[in-house]
Amino acid sequence: MVAIIVIGVIVWLSIPLVLSKAMARRGFDGLSYLVIGLLFGPVAIVFAVMDAWLDAPESPRTLEAGRAGPGEVSILVVVDGHSTALPPTATLRRFGRLRRIGLARVVPKGAARMDEWQAEQELRQAALSFDHPELALLFGRPDVVISAHAIARGYEVVVSPRRDDRLSARLQRSGRALWVADDMADVVPTEPVISPAVVPPRSTRTA
Repeated sequence: MVAIIVIGVIVWLSIPLVLSKAMARRGFDGLSYLVIGLLFGPVAIVFAVMDAWLDAPESPRTLEAGRAGPGEVSILVVVDGHSTALPPTATLRRFGRLRRIGLARVVPKGAARMDEWQAEQELRQAALSFDHPELALLFGRPDVVISAHAIARGYEVVVSPRRDDRLSARLQRSGRALWVADDMADVVPTEPVISPAVVPPRSTRTA
């Protein structure tokens, strides 16, 4: 009897962690499912399956329309609240004449309103380093919503705070490129980069 109780407790406590990670990978708020898993145990799996089954794309929320210029290339910069590696407008201009700069922040589906508000503030703070950028909040799995937004808004290049193989693959399939913000600081191009098929710059630093 004691063994059954112990096993039951272990299963009950393991569900929130597994469920949180699984749903976070699908673009949902992992913290919410951690709490739901603790409260409802195995029943939380039913809630998660229903959310995944009924999941539908959520439209981006545009905060600022931005301003377009006469250049040849549009660049989307992904803002991450845990990273400060954001190349300012002057750095991006080294890679070609800019038509438009956009900033995007990804928010998990089902996140609390306070989290969404904080993401908006981080986005507006990051915008101070750029020249009239377009600002947008995206909702869902990062690689899916970022690539979809880049295609819909005509961005040829996406700048990310970190490497993301899934995002890179999606962008390459649509003829777009993924650059990593940290790598850009070490690359000085010999000629403007204006082609959508440009190869992302890579750092030459050594450890």
